[in-house]
Amino acid sequence: MLENPVWASLVHGPHARLAERTGAAARYVAEASPFHALADLSDEESWADLAALAGAGAEVLVTGPVITPPAGWTVVERIDGVQMSDTGGLTAAVSRAS
Repeated sequence: MLENPVWASLVHGPHARLAERTGAAARYVAEASPFHALADLSDEESWADLAALAGAGAEVLVTGPVITPPAGWTVVERIDGVQMSDTGGLTAAVSRAS
């Protein structure tokens, strides 16, 4: 799940109701988020599904490790990001007003 969090969220998670999907490509509805996802970033058919979903000339925002799209795609910008996860080691103190 953490290797492909956007795909997991759109296909298997609570955000599935916000997904538009074509084959092995998915995206959030425009009103929710700009993220797109592929079932397999190394699969050219997944990229073809993404092209069909996004439409000709569209810019897409895909997350993951260093992505190398197949021929015909152009990387416009790369942005470093971090993924946070709860390991159960943090606790929060709750104070109540008297």
